[in-house]
Amino acid sequence: MNDYVLISLLVLLVIRNFIKDKETWREIKKLHTNQRIGVSINFVFTVLAITTLIYYGGNWMAGQFSNIFLQSLVFLIIVFLVLISIGTLSDKMMNKITNGMLPRK
Repeated sequence: MNDYVLISLLVLLVIRNFIKDKETWREIKKLHTNQRIGVSINFVFTVLAITTLIYYGGNWMAGQFSNIFLQSLVFLIIVFLVLISIGTLSDKMMNKITNGMLPRK
């Protein structure tokens, strides 16, 4: 039960921060409907890919080691690599979908 509450709060926090960012909000309003749909789909698939790769891939790789220090180190390396690689790919896709209209931060 507590997990669902925390996940809901996290989602609400992300939505709140997204709405409060006026510059990005103005740029999104300039996008066509197809571009908005593409951005939304790209965001959902990015979150799903990162979550899946970190949870399943990270836990599987970390589980191969018996030492807790090595498990933690491998898990952190996997998190870092997944975030960098999927983030770069998502950024390239986002720029292609929006023709570079969304601001890069």
